[in-house]
Amino acid sequence: MKQKNDDNFIIYCMRLLSKSLHLKVSPERFDFICKTVAEGSQPEARFYIMVVVSTLIAGAGLISNSTAVVIGAMLVAPLMTPIFGISLALVREDAKLMNRASLAEIVGVVAAVGMGVVVGWLALKTDPYLKITPQMLSRTNPNIADLAVAVLAGFAGTYAFIDEKISPILPGVAIATAIVPPLANSGLCLAYGAYSGAIGSFLLFFTNFVSILLVSSILFYRAGMARATGGDTPHKIFRKFGLATFGFLVMLVVLANSFSTITRNRMVHHQIKKKLTVEFADYATTGIDKLFVNIRDGKVHALTQIYSSGALSSDAVQRIEDQLAEKLEMPISLVVREISSSDISSEGSNVALVEHTLDGFFVNKDVRPSVRTVQESESVIKEYLKSHTGLHLVHADFFHLEDQPVILAKISGVRRLAIDEIKMLESKIRAKVNLPKLRLILRFEEVALYADAGLVLPYWDSKSSPNKEQAEAVDKIRVALEDSFSKNERYLLESIHNSIVDGQYEILATVSGAGEFDKTELVTLENHLASLAGNQVQLYVWINKGAVMTRKGLVSFAQLNESRKTSLNEDDEKLLRKTLRRVR
Repeated sequence: MKQKNDDNFIIYCMRLLSKSLHLKVSPERFDFICKTVAEGSQPEARFYIMVVVSTLIAGAGLISNSTAVVIGAMLVAPLMTPIFGISLALVREDAKLMNRASLAEIVGVVAAVGMGVVVGWLALKTDPYLKITPQMLSRTNPNIADLAVAVLAGFAGTYAFIDEKISPILPGVAIATAIVPPLANSGLCLAYGAYSGAIGSFLLFFTNFVSILLVSSILFYRAGMARATGGDTPHKIFRKFGLATFGFLVMLVVLANSFSTITRNRMVHHQIKKKLTVEFADYATTGIDKLFVNIRDGKVHALTQIYSSGALSSDAVQRIEDQLAEKLEMPISLVVREISSSDISSEGSNVALVEHTLDGFFVNKDVRPSVRTVQESESVIKEYLKSHTGLHLVHADFFHLEDQPVILAKISGVRRLAIDEIKMLESKIRAKVNLPKLRLILRFEEVALYADAGLVLPYWDSKSSPNKEQAEAVDKIRVALEDSFSKNERYLLESIHNSIVDGQYEILATVSGAGEFDKTELVTLENHLASLAGNQVQLYVWINKGAVMTRKGLVSFAQLNESRKTSLNEDDEKLLRKTLRRVR
């Protein structure tokens, strides 16, 4: 009983579908369809003019990668109507219509491919280095999905002819089937010398052709448009549908094989992308932009385009290659095209992660732990450098070195950070990111600013104008220092920096050399300079950009700088900060 009910339900659905499709045409509609198809299938000059024009438009759109122009070519292309003419001729066994429609279609196809070759040849003559566009590539590798689209579009187009109430959808059908663009692309590929691409593009056209031919033949027959010649024998049925069915089955086999190849390529593509995504997860601002995969002669060829704030080494690419080859069980050649990029905000780099979410917001707050570690580390370093004029954080990166988390920060400035400063920053970062074993490595980039008086140093070069007496005293000090170090065979004087604080002259002499610079030697020179200036002089000798000799002994430059922060007036500090910003 249940089986009978199921059969009744199926019969009911079939009747409902048959009734709802309105596959019976009125005599008036029958005459209109026959007249329209016959006129549109005439192999006349106007037909071929439209073929040439639509091909020129399609060729221009394909070369310029313009979707809108390609759609325009689809709308004016006349090659779909002769396909309806061939199917109607098969159903009605109309030899005259068959000859006209076939001639129009064949000559139109040849004309379209030929014009594609001409457009490609002219384009290459104009620009020999013309690039292949995505619009062209997308039409060189048809698959079974294209066959399904062609079947549906053929059904929609034929049904629109039969049912006069929905005829306005025909432009949409023309866009869906895309008869002329594949032919134009086939011609372009021939001009480029890409013969496999030309065959693929022509197969896409032929897929559309046989699908529309078969579906329209069935619907025309179902609508009662066949001649009333008694019963349909198997021989007559074969004459009506054999050619289209055979072509459709051939394309089904060809595209099914293509689909199998595409499926395999997609699986390989997925495995490679998954591996690269995992590999780059620890790089704060690295992401995959594009990935192209080809399999030829049993070898995978992969090109990935990434954006990154750092440089990927060839050793890293080799390691990824080896791991992928083991996973895919195929040899692989991986090429990484790296585009330098970084996310910069007022808080530092790597914080403004521009990734659109589904709600339209472009800042993704849910970032990876590695990126969060970089953000927190940068905030600690920047907070410390705020109070150190002349030092600037460029960017930071996070990676693992022998299973140990590492922050590599690049700092530019007029001095290096001392070991105590690095240890203090490392301790603060560890506490902030909750990684007790994290290691901080600094890459220092020296910034040297030179003015007419030599090297510019924060807190040491006063820009306030001295009076005449002070200027003369400073000149005497400079001359005396130059004379003194010219007689010193162990050290070479590089630059002299001077400030006047509360009427006292503070002088920093940067020297390079070897041997001992004794404290008593400094005190003697300091007293000599004081006698020349007629006022107290505080002398510091900065040795090889390392320790500084003072009256009290050797101190680090960082420590000495800390003690002098308050001695630089506000105007001098603002001027120096503005200058350093320009340098960056």
